[in-house]
Amino acid sequence: MKDRNIKWLHEEIPKWVAKDVVSEETGIKIQNYYGEVEEPNGLKMALAIFGTLGAVLIGSGIILLFAKNWDNFSLTLRTVLSLLPLILAQILTGWVIFTGKNSPAWREGTAVFLFLMIGASISLIGQTYHIPGDTPQFILTWILLSLPIIYLLEVTVPAILYILGTVIWAGVTRGEGGYTFLYWLLLALVSGFLYKMFKYWRSSNHFLFLELALILSLCISLSIVLEQVLPGIWIIVYSCYFTILFLMGWIDWKQSESDWQKPLLLIGLMGSLIFSIVLSYKGIWEQVGWKYYGQDYYHNTLNATQDYILMALMGVGVGYLLNKFFKQKDTLGLIFSALPVLAILGFLLASFQGAGISDLLFDAYLLILGIFIVIRGLKIHSLGLTNGGMLILAVLIILRFFDSGLGFLEKGIAFILVGLGFLLANYVLVRRQKGGEQ
Repeated sequence: MKDRNIKWLHEEIPKWVAKDVVSEETGIKIQNYYGEVEEPNGLKMALAIFGTLGAVLIGSGIILLFAKNWDNFSLTLRTVLSLLPLILAQILTGWVIFTGKNSPAWREGTAVFLFLMIGASISLIGQTYHIPGDTPQFILTWILLSLPIIYLLEVTVPAILYILGTVIWAGVTRGEGGYTFLYWLLLALVSGFLYKMFKYWRSSNHFLFLELALILSLCISLSIVLEQVLPGIWIIVYSCYFTILFLMGWIDWKQSESDWQKPLLLIGLMGSLIFSIVLSYKGIWEQVGWKYYGQDYYHNTLNATQDYILMALMGVGVGYLLNKFFKQKDTLGLIFSALPVLAILGFLLASFQGAGISDLLFDAYLLILGIFIVIRGLKIHSLGLTNGGMLILAVLIILRFFDSGLGFLEKGIAFILVGLGFLLANYVLVRRQKGGEQ
């Protein structure tokens, strides 16, 4: 049940009890069943942030103190000092769990401290006893040992650190030619916590930060885990990714008062626009397609198979969301959602015809999109929407003029015309709004 409905229920139950619609005992049971809606609390958030920051500083300070005199210590003392911070962090975390300290500052702070001490102890023990290993093994061991903290304390910052750790692991593994497709398995290990946060706390700031971290990490990790044996496959995958974010945010945007959808909508929207601008450059489409399949570098077969599975799953995701989106009958949203179709068409054109046509396809797409947004903004008297459409057109014109061989005079005249277009559109819109008010 949505948070606003639970709030309404808590307001109505006392009235029902007063009118003998339900008994007082039944009313209490209903309230307990749905629970209270957590109101945004700036003090709690500030305490959690400063508690986490304090834990990071203390952990970093301990590591630096050890590092200063490390070579002068005996083997036994090194071992004790390597494990002591970890033991203290575990004792502190256990105390928080068993004493029922539900303050975000306590839970987040102790969890981050323990997370850092796990990594420090692994590193120090490995250095002390010269245990063989490489960077991917170290990061993998660290994040896997830290995973139970997330579920035991239900904490956000360690979950974000875990997600960041998976991206770093994928990056160093890719550099050493390892199996980067295992990144998805590592991400799946924290999916239970993500689902619980989505189900029960999706209107909270904690989930908002977690969602932002997940969206941005996926944006980075896609470029890492894709083997790209088929050059240009990243174009289709990223176009699907940004469209999925956009559609997920758009579908529920008007139906919810919480903030959890806004990162999806905004990042999906901005990502789609920026990606379309990138694809409007001819150089992006050079050496794309089957003619350049697996050329000039060693590739991992399992990682390469992952590329096609990932592309297929994202295509299914876009199709599923579009099926739901069609019910809203919003033309502007459909134009934004056309990005994957255009990406596939551009990929095919570049594969068979070479570079030179696909970039023009996205020039036309941005032009149509900008004009449509301006018209929509003028129609519904939306200054923000109108200026947004004008901004898309202005960026497109400016970028194309810089690419052209025109002189300063022609470029200057073009910029003046774009600026006049902005002023004219705003003038017309303001006049219409004033006319409507009168």
